Amino acid sequence: MTGTSAAAVAGLGHRGEVTTVLSYLVDQAAAGQTPGLVDWTPRSPWDIWWICFRSGSPAETLGLRPAERSGGCAVCAPHVVELTRDTPMHPGVRPDCRRACFTAWAASMRSPEPVLSWPRISSGLAMVKPGGDAAAVVDLLAGQFVIEQPIVRILSTHDVRRLYPEAYGADFIAARDHYLTSAPCTVLTLRAKIPTPAGHQRKHAIREILGNSDPLRNHLHMPDNPGETWCDLRLLSGSHDDLYRRYDSADAAERLDHYRRLLGVEQAGPRRC
Repeated sequence: MTGTSAAAVAGLGHRGEVTTVLSYLVDQAAAGQTPGLVDWTPRSPWDIWWICFRSGSPAETLGLRPAERSGGCAVCAPHVVELTRDTPMHPGVRPDCRRACFTAWAASMRSPEPVLSWPRISSGLAMVKPGGDAAAVVDLLAGQFVIEQPIVRILSTHDVRRLYPEAYGADFIAARDHYLTSAPCTVLTLRAKIPTPAGHQRKHAIREILGNSDPLRNHLHMPDNPGETWCDLRLLSGSHDDLYRRYDSADAAERLDHYRRLLGVEQAGPRRC
């Protein structure tokens, strides 16, 4: 782990910081700006990889410039540069670093930390996992959301790794990949009847109602923040990845202010797409 960001000094958790940066970059695009972030120092070069791989966007497109920013391990830093060039790629279950930097980074990303308060958005997504009760999930979401389009699809291993880039441990990853690709999932694209923060509390409440069985077979996936909502819409909903722009562009500037306060960074210049 390298770098001391303003967010780290302010006490923002590791995953909270990285997802806030992702959300910031996504909402810059929604506001019609060219994505880029001033004065952000990643804690690890793998932070930049996570943002690129989760979003399916090259580092250059996001204005992240990993060769200049990432620092850190002499093996990992150039590896991240290569992995985030053009189409972002996964490093594999055991990345080539004797210091096990990736595993240490992933453990940090998955460590318990305070739940952040996110800005309200209208678009959303829920994915009912294999064997889950899609009809029950629809009933539990219907009071707050209009369901734009249910899509039944079988995930690929690449899809699964895009959903959970920070997962680690060869045995866990193998079990997760097998389970999530073993049968169809039901993807629900959502529009909130009243704009609401993304789904951490809602997701866990539904899991509790349906019977939260184990870390894999826990009924549904829902993104916890605006940035990952955009990523999941783009990855899982096909032509419906424009929902975020359609319903959430108008308030993007307000959300950008929220992220800047969390990160303790200055505003980027007024660049336009």
